[in-house]
Amino acid sequence: LTIQFAFDKKKAFFLPYKHYDTPFSAQELGYIKEKLSEYFLTNNNSLHLYCNANFDIPIIRKEFELPIYQNTIWDVQAGEYVIDENHVELANVTGSGYYNLGNLSLQYGFDGYLSGKFGKEDRVGIGKIPLDTPGLLNYGGYDVVILHGLKEQQLAKAKADKHEKYFNVVTRLVGDTIQMFSTMNVNGILVDQD
Repeated sequence: LTIQFAFDKKKAFFLPYKHYDTPFSAQELGYIKEKLSEYFLTNNNSLHLYCNANFDIPIIRKEFELPIYQNTIWDVQAGEYVIDENHVELANVTGSGYYNLGNLSLQYGFDGYLSGKFGKEDRVGIGKIPLDTPGLLNYGGYDVVILHGLKEQQLAKAKADKHEKYFNVVTRLVGDTIQMFSTMNVNGILVDQD
């Protein structure tokens, strides 16, 4: 388990929390878990950015034993879907999802996932890949700093389209639905997505 953070699009932090190559002792990992639990649970951190929060939030909640996840979220997949939900049909042509982070990055002009030394196809089993593998840390950083740029671009596109309620639709309507499914997932209430 690695956790990446970025508070803006200039700098990323890569935390090898439970990675086999972690430099942290069991005591240090306990401290990190305590502080991250507090971070996610006891404050209002305003807006948290994700790509596929449906996957990440249940893992965060389980790992840090959070009964709730109270922060407002912006999922760039949701942001793009709200701009134009018809792009989902492109999967029938391309064979993969239009809304994945690699494709969204390309749509807005970032090709780091294609040109970097470490790419999406290399991440399988990332918990057992040595931290000094060329390009691994850059790849992890891309995963979080790009979210800030994508959000900016999505907001600009929505503004140009005069979508006045865009922010609230992404954060409140879709974001809150993601939160609800996260709660149901963590509490053991399964939902048949079909």
